[in-house]
Amino acid sequence: MVGRGRFLVAGLFLAALALAASGLELELASYKVLKFTNDEGEVVEKTVPAAEVAPGDVLLWVLTAKNTSGKTLKQVALTIPIPPRTVYIAGSAHPLKLGEVVIEPLFSYDGVHFSRPPLKKRIRVKEGDRFVEKEVVVPPEAYTHVRWLVPRLEPGVKVQVSLRTRVR
Repeated sequence: MVGRGRFLVAGLFLAALALAASGLELELASYKVLKFTNDEGEVVEKTVPAAEVAPGDVLLWVLTAKNTSGKTLKQVALTIPIPPRTVYIAGSAHPLKLGEVVIEPLFSYDGVHFSRPPLKKRIRVKEGDRFVEKEVVVPPEAYTHVRWLVPRLEPGVKVQVSLRTRVR
């Protein structure tokens, strides 16, 4: 698979342009995570631009947002979509610390409804000769989006959020 990360970044460019007009500048970048053993025998990570990826590769997605509006922006949703043919790596999206405020990531399996884990959804299953609705837990591998909802973003402030995915 060639240029997978670049394709998603380019696809989000138009959305970023619309937000930039409102004073929120966004940049989404993708990096391939490489692990190797250094001279001391420690396993260390290095990131490189995700120009080419293959099944099993781990990708780091970094969303940078900057308030360029000159005024305080309220309820800023910073959302990273999980690209098709990748799965979210559980625990890789960390809280955003903005001054004294800690913003926990919210997760979605449909891009519409967001909540903290465990995510649950209702499905219809056949039991005997009839269908019934059951509530099931959505595994992290089925998440489609991760969002941080920033209550206030002051003028000139720049924040970064990130997560990791694995290529299927």
